[in-house]
Formats: sequence, structure tokens, C-alpha cells
Amino acid sequence: MSEKKRRSSVTISDVAQRAGVSRTAVSFVLNERDGERNKYVSEETRAKVWKAVEELHYQPHLLARTLRTGQSPEVAGILDVMITPLGVELTGAFQNAALRYGYIPTTYYCQGLTDEQRQELYQRIFARRPLAIVTTPFHFSEADVEQARANGIEYIIFYSFYPVPIAHTCTLVLPMREPGYLAARHLLERDYRHLVLVRPEDQAHIGQDYPFQQRLEGMREAIAEHPEAEQITLDIVPLQLSAQAALAFVEKQLVGRASRVGVYAFNDEYALFLLGALAQRGIRVPQEVGVVGTDDLSFAEGTWPPLTSINLDEANMGKQIAELLHALHQGEAIPEKLTSPLKPHLIQRHST
Repeated sequence: MSEKKRRSSVTISDVAQRAGVSRTAVSFVLNERDGERNKYVSEETRAKVWKAVEELHYQPHLLARTLRTGQSPEVAGILDVMITPLGVELTGAFQNAALRYGYIPTTYYCQGLTDEQRQELYQRIFARRPLAIVTTPFHFSEADVEQARANGIEYIIFYSFYPVPIAHTCTLVLPMREPGYLAARHLLERDYRHLVLVRPEDQAHIGQDYPFQQRLEGMREAIAEHPEAEQITLDIVPLQLSAQAALAFVEKQLVGRASRVGVYAFNDEYALFLLGALAQRGIRVPQEVGVVGTDDLSFAEGTWPPLTSINLDEANMGKQIAELLHALHQGEAIPEKLTSPLKPHLIQRHST
């Protein structure tokens, strides 16, 4: 018999036999909820059971556990926006941390679904009775929260650009104003006096005006603080996420300019296309044009020149979501660090 087959066929009876206890005792131990001990089971018996479980690699059936307790250890992540490298990093960090706490993270994609299809998906998720739902507030309404809780889902955690004022939920906030401020201040410190902010027009950013406006306000704040504020200009340039669009932008806005231009490309993906277009047209970076991105993705160090970027600490945010959930589940006080906005920081490289 293969190792895989042998492990999958382990039963409660096998655990009881290995531990030298009754099946009832094993059931009592396995059915204990976090922090609650069955009074009919001694610590010695409990230790024997868990030792046998570990030795035999016993895995309780998830569906049976859900039916028995009314809730599964599943944590349902609902992604309702287009997947970006930033989203992949955040989701991966959350999943790794959730697994370490013993939860079962699952991910559901609903970007592009109609309202009817999305509601059908929600009903299927609610029927699975996960412990928690982690999502954005863009398509998960107060009514959805109420229905989720009515189905026994205890915790709803949002990650968003702003606090979500819905009862019985928690929000982890991605900072949006600070990146604009950091980018503008950095470019001004390097004597760029004509600044450009890219306004994304790709599908992933449609309907998300708030983060753009926040970054714009951050840039304006940095400009206002500068002693030469009256001599500084700031242009907003809509841009599609493509090499062709980036080249057209460079030819129209940057070719033949006498003054140095500092471009805040909104994120690293836009910056990557801009660096390629600038190189194609022979414009020197950073001597003539400086470029700043956001997200500090893995390729930022590999571009030429290497890209200055703003790190939003997305990986830590994924970990924070899992830590917040665990604290809630354990009934612990929530440390302030788990609900405070992240602190972005600028990573300077040769593009500025």
C-alpha cells in the first residue's frame, strides 16, 4: 500500500488504537474548540490522542467537521478586482500566514461577473460556512455582510483604500495619499520642476478614482511645502497600460522638452512601459526624465535603469490580515499595529 493511500485511509479507530484510548475519547479531543477543554478528558489522554494524530497524519474530514460544529476552518478570500502583481503578493502573504495559524485559505474570483452571478457565488460561499471572509468593499455591501453573519460567518475583514463604516467588520487600510507625497518630494529634491502624474486607464483601475485622487493630493501637498512652489508645474496624463500608449505619451509629452521632467507613473507596471519607451526614443533617465513607480515589485531592480519605487509593504499587510483574524478568533485584544495604516517608504534606485 502506498504512503499516500495509507495516510488517506486513517480513521478515528486507528487513532484510538494507536493512543490506547476509546473512540469516544478521540472524538472528544478532536471536537474541542480553541481554548475549550472537554472536562471528561484528562490531559494525559489528550496528549496521547494528539501524539497518535501526528504519528498517523490523521486529517479530519472537512465536511464532517463543518456539519458537526456548524463552521469550517476555511477563510474565504473574495477577489472582485483584476489580478495585479500587487494583488498576487498580498494574497500569497495572507495565505502563507493563514496556513501557519491552522486555517484553510481559499480564493474566489468574481471580477467581471454580473450582479446576479456574483450573488450566486456569494450564496455558495455562505453555504460552506467559512470562519471568515476577506475581501474589498467594492462589491461586498452591508446587506452581504448581514447575510454572511446570518449564515454563521463570524468575521468579515476588508482591505481597502479607506475605512469601511459597516458594523461587525474590520478594515485594513492601504495608504494612498502618502505615496503621492513621497514621490513628489523625492522628485523635487532632485531638481525636477515639471512633474507628471499618470492617471491609469486600464481595466484594473476603472472605478477606482479615490486612490488616484489621494495620490494627486499628496503630490500637491509636497509641492505646496516647497520654497519654489510657484515655479513648479504638475500635469495629469491619462495612460493605457501598453507599450504603444507609453511610446505615444513619450513622443507627445517628453520629446524635445528643455526642462527636466519627473514622472510619477502611479505603479511599477506603468513605469516599466515608460522606461522602455524612453529608451526607445533615446531620452536619458534620470538626466532628462526621472521616473518613480509604486509597489516595489520584484522586477523593479531588474529594469534599466533600476526603478525607484514606493514600497507599500503589501506582504506585511497580508500577514496583518491573518494576524487580525487570529486575534479575533481567539478573543484577544486587537493590537493597534494590526489596524493602523501601513507606512509606505521610497526605495531610491537609478531611475531618479
